Amino acid sequence: MDTLEDMRTLVTIARSGSLSAAARDLNVSVAMVSKRVNALEMRLGVRLLNRTTRQCSLTEEGERYFRDCQRILDDVAEVESSVAAAAIAPSGTVRLTSTPSFGRRVLAPLLVAFCADQPKVHVRLSVSDAVQDLGSGRHDVALRLGPLTDSTLVATRLAANRRVIVGSPVYLDRMGVPQRPLDLLQQECIVIQGSSETLLEWTFLGHTGPIHVPVRGTLSTENGDVQQELALQGAGLALKSIWDVADDLRAGRLVAVLQNYPCPPADLYAVYLSRQFQPRRVTALVDYLKGALAAREPDVLAMLPRRSR
Repeated sequence: MDTLEDMRTLVTIARSGSLSAAARDLNVSVAMVSKRVNALEMRLGVRLLNRTTRQCSLTEEGERYFRDCQRILDDVAEVESSVAAAAIAPSGTVRLTSTPSFGRRVLAPLLVAFCADQPKVHVRLSVSDAVQDLGSGRHDVALRLGPLTDSTLVATRLAANRRVIVGSPVYLDRMGVPQRPLDLLQQECIVIQGSSETLLEWTFLGHTGPIHVPVRGTLSTENGDVQQELALQGAGLALKSIWDVADDLRAGRLVAVLQNYPCPPADLYAVYLSRQFQPRRVTALVDYLKGALAAREPDVLAMLPRRSR
């Protein structure tokens, strides 16, 4: 078990940032923490930590070892509790990440209901339009749109989703309604910038194949909520998930355009690290979201414009 204790020590140091903080978390002396790290580095033959008097940081080798240690420790904990798991209610903290728009409009109400149903589970929700690295250990589950590109991760499909081009009635009265994708070259398009998915090209499904259109506009932003508000204020057209704009479409605050040229599907997935075991709190949350979103899916997808022939 010494190896597991050494792994647990390294993970605790990486998360807390110093030997003294790790010692407090592990309820051992600083000398014991240092001894375990030294033993681990001697056994592996590499330096895992950069040490100063105040803080520690992982070396490149330490980062790789840290990620593997997290998976191993999680698996060990799951194996030890698996026999009694069926009789135990889910408990603990689930660290979940989502885009701001989906997190605020759709996810927040669902999490309130989930936590009322599972009082022993705590959900820590972080929001960002940037794709979060699950390998960093800061998140257990990420909600993402579109196909999974990282083969080291696993994904559970939660709901169907389409992206649509929307604009306010005021904007469309002023600039005209685009009839073909290339008409966007003459429009103000509010693009998302600053993430790994910079959307400077919008894709449509034409009658003979995909159509790729470079878009531009006076205003751009890193935040999907701000993009939607700019569209509501009449600043231009925006490419949005149907889940984000369903209420605005229903109320007439936004209008979907280019109905004969739908954007490719970008279904919603729960994504997590590829490993054999998932804590019951994680699977309970994913299963709940899948069921709750399935119940809402028909109403949301009804807001999609119908493609004429």
